[in-house]
Amino acid sequence: MSNPPFLKLDQALGHDVVDRRMQILRQVHELGSISQAARAVGLSYKAAWQALDTLGNLAGQPVIESTAGGAGGGGARLTAAGKELLRAHELMMTARKSVLTTLADQMMHGASGQSSGGAALALSWLGLRTSMRNHLPCCIRQIRHESGAVRVELVLPDGQPLQSMITRHSAQILGIVPGMQVLALFKATAARIFSAHSTTRDLQLQGQFLQGRLTTQGYEGDTDATEPVTAEATVALGQDQKMTGFASEALKPGESVRVMVDPAAVVLVLPG
Repeated sequence: MSNPPFLKLDQALGHDVVDRRMQILRQVHELGSISQAARAVGLSYKAAWQALDTLGNLAGQPVIESTAGGAGGGGARLTAAGKELLRAHELMMTARKSVLTTLADQMMHGASGQSSGGAALALSWLGLRTSMRNHLPCCIRQIRHESGAVRVELVLPDGQPLQSMITRHSAQILGIVPGMQVLALFKATAARIFSAHSTTRDLQLQGQFLQGRLTTQGYEGDTDATEPVTAEATVALGQDQKMTGFASEALKPGESVRVMVDPAAVVLVLPG
């Protein structure tokens, strides 16, 4: 049996945006239920499991597994990777608190005796949250210059191609080169989901699409959903990666699908 993929702590914990997701993970660990964890942090059930899916994408391994039902119904628990991720996060938060306390003290009592309010404001922006629902680790395969823009050809962990269109200035500022590991971000509204057998003209005209399987979240007894999906939906890609988009036609859970993603909507993020 092949070894499980390496747990990517740097990708899963490298940005403060994951703090809310780690709160959900911690609550699942303590409560044994995604629905209870969602209530504890003030989120909807759907938002909670999507946050956990994103953590799994970034970590390169699932962080949650469903537990069997029974008299008390089904539940959820952390995988070994999820437990290690939570432990690493707690260690990082302890170290982070110490560093920020030291920096804040230095800013407020610098050598000049004046407060460094601008620097403090800059630090606060490091914890930016984003409305981008899809966070997919990728590797840059090729960079092509086209009519003043740059087309960056990416490869997902399962080998599927994805493209991003950025400006030449952005490419220079980021310093991207083939072989570099990046994070591809895009909104769910930028991803249109079609049946794998769809012959719609839009799909024929668009060269970029991902392949996967329409899925429902299997946590806490939700695996039997069979109603057609006509709006927001989750697609399972390879290597335990998942993404969110909008169905452009009625689709059934478990159905093979293709997902169109506008290259201009794909944002590249570098670690650190």
